[in-house]
Amino acid sequence: MRNRYPFMFLPLFVLFVLFGYGVLAQTAATGSENRIQAILEKSTSKNIARKGGGLLSVSFFSRPNNGLCAASTFISGNIAGSKSAAVQSDTPYGIASITKTFLATLALIYAQRKKLDLDTPIIGMFDKKEWILDHISNRRFKRNLATVTFRQLLSHRAGFADYWDNNKFFEIWRKNKQKYWSHLEILKWAGQMKPKCKVDRCFHYSDTNYLIAGLILERKFNERLHRLFWKEIFDPLKMLCSWMFFEESKPSQCGPVAHSYERKLDVTKNRMQSADWASGGIYSTLENQVKFFRALFFTERLLSKQSREEMLSMRKTGWLRSYKYGLGIYGLKMGRHMTLIGHEGIHNAFSFLWKEKDILFTGSLNQEKNQAVDELLYPIMRVLQEDGRARWLKQYNQGC
Repeated sequence: MRNRYPFMFLPLFVLFVLFGYGVLAQTAATGSENRIQAILEKSTSKNIARKGGGLLSVSFFSRPNNGLCAASTFISGNIAGSKSAAVQSDTPYGIASITKTFLATLALIYAQRKKLDLDTPIIGMFDKKEWILDHISNRRFKRNLATVTFRQLLSHRAGFADYWDNNKFFEIWRKNKQKYWSHLEILKWAGQMKPKCKVDRCFHYSDTNYLIAGLILERKFNERLHRLFWKEIFDPLKMLCSWMFFEESKPSQCGPVAHSYERKLDVTKNRMQSADWASGGIYSTLENQVKFFRALFFTERLLSKQSREEMLSMRKTGWLRSYKYGLGIYGLKMGRHMTLIGHEGIHNAFSFLWKEKDILFTGSLNQEKNQAVDELLYPIMRVLQEDGRARWLKQYNQGC
């Protein structure tokens, strides 16, 4: 019987070859999605007291098509503790220092329109300088301020110390949880601090740089920073669920936000987080972040090719992993053919493009004490590297 009909299964084999591979690819990709979901759940399980829900989008782009090929979203945990609602794929969350990428983009938009000179000392942009100088008490700070340019602010080459490192300020900040911090009030605390170096003599990551940059933009264009974001970025890209927390009301179409934690401290419901402002004050969603970084990396809707190259022109920082910082954005090596370009924030928010694969990771663990890059993104990159981009996309019937 074994040799009686040697070709009886040939038609089935042909059908399998022609149509079955898509099923196998889908199964393989689904298996990989399960592995990614497990990695996210493992990461959020390490959040202190399970405070902070995990959100993740993995998006595949085609550079020739300037388009999004496919995207998968993953969620884990709750909005605000175990007794609250679960996070959803459209849950808004604080993007923290990824706000710096938005502010740098805003500045480059004005620069390419010739409305802002990135290489002119900022103090020379104004006839009357008292509005900023009167808030600075440290002499060396004033010396740096006299020559620093917008480009040096955006690249953290201004030498200014970080106002979060002012112990007296930080102590008051922690004790006054419902206090709204005005921007000039923050500048006054920053202005007491001795710079780390002279302008352009060192790289020093400092929120003070973006505080000053935000103040300059508001003063120069006579409009609040959050309105500038809406005008130049949010509205044009239809990012209708992105806004500056504590500066404006949440858009009506947006659901409850994912709370962000510093250990067990919920900073989302406390107005003290207003101190982040230009350096970390934007809330957004996975979908809105994908829209922004798609426009930034793959189109010229926001920046021209030349402006994008300026943003991505990076210098060494002295940080580990050969970090290099450009204008509001940085790059780091995770391994061979594993370069990430983007930004992360204090509550383990992240938006990174895997340069060699044109895959965008964006999301957050919403908890300060965790390691999103090492314990979430790197394992996921390993999964995707094993699986292969083409096989993953096969399940979406995409040819890009």
